[in-house]
Parts: sequence; structure tokens; C-alpha cells
Amino acid sequence: MREGDEVQRGVGPQSTLSGVGLGISFRSHAPVALQYARLNRRLKRLEDDAREIKQMKQAEFCGALYAGLTRLKMAGGVGTGYAGG
Repeated sequence: MREGDEVQRGVGPQSTLSGVGLGISFRSHAPVALQYARLNRRLKRLEDDAREIKQMKQAEFCGALYAGLTRLKMAGGVGTGYAGG
């Protein structure tokens, strides 16, 4: 028996175990990566929804503001020096 054969016999099982460990590691990270991707998509949808709600609230506020200004103009309170009270 040669010295290289003994080394090869000792390294063979270790490399196999390392390969098995990498396979297990990959399998445990794959579901986490999938969950991360799903979470990112869900977060993007929530951001889009929040942006849409903000736009709706701004439109509602502007509509109420313009309606109030129109009522003041009709009552003669805007542009006539009316200070209220």
C-alpha cells in the first residue's frame, strides 16, 4: 500500500460529507430566499397601496379646501378684506 492511497482514503469521506453539507445548506437557504422574494413583492404592493391612499387623501383635502374657498367667495369674504370674527 502506498502513502498516497491512505491519504486518498481519508480525504474521500470528508469531501463526500462536505458535499452533503453543502446540499443541506442549499436546501435550508432556498425556502428562506423564496420567503424573502415573496415578502419583497408584498412590501411593494403595500407601498403602492400607501401611495394611492396618500393621493386620495390629498385630492380629498384639496377638494374640501377649494369648496371652502368657493363658499367664502360667494359670501363675499375672500378678496374683500374680510378678516373674520
